[in-house]
Amino acid sequence: MSLTALRERLFPSKGFRRHVTLIASGSALGQALTFLATPLLTRLYDPEAFGIFGLLTTFNVIATVAVTLRLEVGIVGAASDEDAAQLTRLAFIASLALAPVLAAIMGGLIYWGWFGFGHMPWLAVPMVFIGLMSFSSNAIIRCWLLRQQAYTDIAKVPPIQNLMRLIAQSLLGFWKMGWMGLAIGEIIGYFGGMRMMMKKGLPSLRATLLNAPASSLKAQFLRFKNYPLYTLPSSLLDTFSANLPVPLLLSLYGPGVAGQFVLAQRVLARPLSLISNSVSDVFYTQVSKQAQNNPEATLPLFLKTVKGLLLATLLPMLAIVWFMPTLFATLFGAEWRQSGELAAASAAWFVAQSVVSPVSVVVFVANKQYLKLGYDFVSLILTLTAFWIGRSQQLNAVQTIGLLSGGKLISYCIYFGILLYITRRLARGG
Repeated sequence: MSLTALRERLFPSKGFRRHVTLIASGSALGQALTFLATPLLTRLYDPEAFGIFGLLTTFNVIATVAVTLRLEVGIVGAASDEDAAQLTRLAFIASLALAPVLAAIMGGLIYWGWFGFGHMPWLAVPMVFIGLMSFSSNAIIRCWLLRQQAYTDIAKVPPIQNLMRLIAQSLLGFWKMGWMGLAIGEIIGYFGGMRMMMKKGLPSLRATLLNAPASSLKAQFLRFKNYPLYTLPSSLLDTFSANLPVPLLLSLYGPGVAGQFVLAQRVLARPLSLISNSVSDVFYTQVSKQAQNNPEATLPLFLKTVKGLLLATLLPMLAIVWFMPTLFATLFGAEWRQSGELAAASAAWFVAQSVVSPVSVVVFVANKQYLKLGYDFVSLILTLTAFWIGRSQQLNAVQTIGLLSGGKLISYCIYFGILLYITRRLARGG
């Protein structure tokens, strides 16, 4: 292979792989900064601080899904720029209205102590509101930029977010801020990325809205009602099921064990999400266009994407999973060895998620959200069952996570079958 051909293979100049490479390169730089700073953070913050921070993050991740009513999901694949702009505006309005409500729900969880939230200080309530506004704004404007195929601009955001986050978390860690240092640093990072994306996305959004046909907000909302009716419940179940392990681990085994799992996610799941999220962003735009203009091309694109994801995640995971406990203890300190054990136990789950989740956007393209809703309900039941067995059989945390990982692997295999069925229907124009 010539040098030119090799360069084109690694850094393609156009097409699907070029777009994935652009977004992935920005995410890779951001993840590299996170990984390099993690050994410092594990020496500034103890497992309990990571556990409380992980619990707060779990709530924010789930609440961020609800705060926009999932209206931003439709932005990328909307039939016209006018529709996409109206969805963007509705998503911002929804987040302004619902963020205070969700912060109040956090207060209720702390008051009643459900799902381990009794460990959470009351100061978390206002921080939830601030966090939701920054997280949701990032998600909404990012979807608008994806629709504009502004991949270069999107790629610049993760390094800035991660750098600002890590600087803030490190400084606050030296000042012994505990879980608050991690939480405040997270919000600072998102504000940095939001400022950049707003600067790039708002001018085109404003111009499109000004040219869009006038209609009431109620009429606009009714046009896009399928997102809060079907996509929102499905996404809530999906996100709730994926993030439930942190509060359940905290409830059953304490904040320290939950913190160990948070670090495992930070080191293992985030690099895998780098690949899967980058592919998902580009796959969504491409499969939406193919479904409209060339339906028979959707199935080859789907299968090629799944194959590439499997090769990119499975082989590296198998190569390193056996060394996780020793690696974690060496890099992050002896007290974090259990985190490596939890990472190894959850490897099958993380790989399956990284392969299947990026192509799951076909349910939105085909408007088959109700099928995903059924799957998400089954996935939630499997998660709760794994922890119920762990508690009733008095399993340790690593055994419980291993059981959960096996259940997740099975559920993702079932989900892949559903997605394949949907894509074949799309390819036939159905």
